[in-house]
Order: sequence, then C-alpha cells, then structure tokens
Amino acid sequence: MLRAVELADLHEALEHLSERERRLLEMRYQEDLTQGAIAIRLGIPEGTVKVRLHRVRAKLRMLYSAATVAT
Repeated sequence: MLRAVELADLHEALEHLSERERRLLEMRYQEDLTQGAIAIRLGIPEGTVKVRLHRVRAKLRMLYSAATVAT
C-alpha cells in the first residue's frame, strides 16, 4: 500500500514539471543517456545539461516532499 502511495505522490510531482524538464529526466533515467549524450541530442553544452539536471532534480525533490506532506 505504501508503495502505491509513494508512486502516486511521485506522479503528482512529475505533473508539475514542465515538458522540457520531464523530457530531460526521461532521457537521463528512462533512456539511460549520459549527460554528454543528452547534450549532443539537444545540441547544447554538457555543462548546461548538468546544471539543468541538477535544478530539475532539486525541483522534483521539493515537489515530491510537498506531495507527501499533502497525503
């Protein structure tokens, strides 16, 4: 039961991310691309990918925390 609640909270948090943010996470974690590979695919510097991933993970943690408090 707890696992289902945690997954629901995660999905709720993900819904609050922008499409660009979700796509970045998908490339990193579902497609298992490296930061370098993501940079090539998006045509942006690898440092930019690193910063964006850091920021979106921090945002997701905050949103997930808020979702778990609400439930």
